[in-house]
Amino acid sequence: MSEQTQLGGTDGFRGPATLKHGPGLINEETFALATYALVERQLEHGEKGPLIIGQDTRESGTRLRHAAISGALMHGVEVWDMGIAPTPALQKVCKELGGMATVAITASHNPAEDNGWKGMVGSDKPTKEVVADISRRYWGYTERGPIIMKRRVKLPRKLELLSWYEAKVINDIQKEFGDIPLEGKLFVVDGANGAAQGLTAEIFRCLGAQVEEFSCGTKGRINDGCGAADLSGLKNFLTANPEITNNPNFVGAVANDGDADRVMSVGVLNSNEGPQLVEVNGNHLMGSHALGQTGIAGTEYTNSGLVQVLKAEGIGFEYCANGDVFVTQKLREKQADGEDWTRGGEFTGHHIDTNWLSSGDGIRMAAWFAAFAASHDLTFGEIYSSLPLWNEKMSKVRLPASINSASILESQPVKAVLAKATDSLASAGRLVVRASGTEPVIRIWGEGKKRSAVETVVNDLETAIRNRLDK
Repeated sequence: MSEQTQLGGTDGFRGPATLKHGPGLINEETFALATYALVERQLEHGEKGPLIIGQDTRESGTRLRHAAISGALMHGVEVWDMGIAPTPALQKVCKELGGMATVAITASHNPAEDNGWKGMVGSDKPTKEVVADISRRYWGYTERGPIIMKRRVKLPRKLELLSWYEAKVINDIQKEFGDIPLEGKLFVVDGANGAAQGLTAEIFRCLGAQVEEFSCGTKGRINDGCGAADLSGLKNFLTANPEITNNPNFVGAVANDGDADRVMSVGVLNSNEGPQLVEVNGNHLMGSHALGQTGIAGTEYTNSGLVQVLKAEGIGFEYCANGDVFVTQKLREKQADGEDWTRGGEFTGHHIDTNWLSSGDGIRMAAWFAAFAASHDLTFGEIYSSLPLWNEKMSKVRLPASINSASILESQPVKAVLAKATDSLASAGRLVVRASGTEPVIRIWGEGKKRSAVETVVNDLETAIRNRLDK
């Protein structure tokens, strides 16, 4: 991060962890001051209760977590340290046990060398306005000089809170699907070697499932060939273990990301060529989650194939900006209008039920999706087949630190290619081009009924952006 830039977006900020000193870096100073700013803001708004904090399994996590704790303690507030804990577990504790704010030390699905800070107002992810306020406070502190004590603070870890969260998830699934909804079913669980570790697998077992674990320990590196953002490792594991995929009781595999706020899945399709592994993404999970609902909300990346199916089922759908915070905003708008809309999500695996949390919980949703499939006697592969999605292609262009994304996207050559690409898809597709809120990247996404048309427009846009960078 460069000096005086805003500290990330509604999902926090992240980047390469470093031992270097200086403002705007992923270091102890930044995490202490950012937490100090968050707590100050909450106190000014009359919020009370403890700060809830935890981390994922990154090597840099412990020192950064202790730094964040130091920043909170400078205000004299109570801190509940949950140690290694999933982000949704921290949020659930904050929501139901009266926390004033939540801080998760995590870079989510990023590589193990990165780390990040997710600060939340209560259990809710911050709005853009709150992010701007915290950033303003943070940079003001850096200009006035160090105000955070440098000694490392260790607090007793409240490990019992993770057991409390586990029981909450199990009870929630049992209320909807019965005491042992996964009895007799076989699943594979990919923990991304992250914050969830073996928690998702343990919840599945408590619900009656037979579970094979992949990357659920502490020996492997977080997100390294595993997890929701990279299903290649999980697919390789399934391919290498045909006794699992050939088992008649096998339903599918689930994968959390590094901090377990999302879930993706893999299913098996049987064909003349033999078993075929398929990625069951957030669109498929949203399709299942929407059944019986008045309507759901999804981001601009939601596949049009899903929207068409929902329309045919009489289920409403509304688009919103990318990010689960915007899904929640849309749901709350509908609720304010008297509509009973509580569910929504993103194709990347963040799924929201405002009756549970205001943002994604990949552990609870993994258990919900498994129980849904089992209760309907379906496999993940069969759920995949039942939803005809439009063709998609996604690409991204990484920007040098010195380049502003707006200058690229607003340049005439890029705008001309974008206009042409949009016209070529017309009513048979959509295109989304945007700057990432968490890293220096421009993302390009297209969908359409014709694969060749989608690939052409995305490739053309990527080329135009790269050419502009070379100027």
